[in-house]
Amino acid sequence: MKKILTLIGVLICFLGFGQFGTDVFTIGSDNASNYGGSWTNGSTQGSGFWAWTLSSSGAAGHYIGGTGQGGTSFGIYSDGFGAFAYGERNLSSDLKKGETISFDLGHTATINGEIFMQLLDDGAPVFTLKFVGGGTNWLINDGGVDFSSG
Repeated sequence: MKKILTLIGVLICFLGFGQFGTDVFTIGSDNASNYGGSWTNGSTQGSGFWAWTLSSSGAAGHYIGGTGQGGTSFGIYSDGFGAFAYGERNLSSDLKKGETISFDLGHTATINGEIFMQLLDDGAPVFTLKFVGGGTNWLINDGGVDFSSG
């Protein structure tokens, strides 16, 4: 009887004070609520991500404000041949099975080049969603060739 009570006491201690197999999840959230504010290289709006890496050349840049997606969004623009702008933000940890990531991506009707969003794994694209100026549908690439979303 004494051995059974000791065993029950040990089980209560493990069950009451410890956890086994518990995953810790980070919920990432971007924050573009600083309307009209600066969106600069190294900025860290939101949480669960590393800082932004932003670059642009020519008549191009980045801003927080009124875009086609609303007033609290990140905007990227380029105007002119050879001009480009991009923004990259790494997750603070790897995505695991069952975790999700979502984007609300939009564009204006004046695209002459290409706008896209990519998920990278150690710098290698594993998923691309893009719109090419003059096109009628968004294109998807999941590691092979582009195919139409339409």
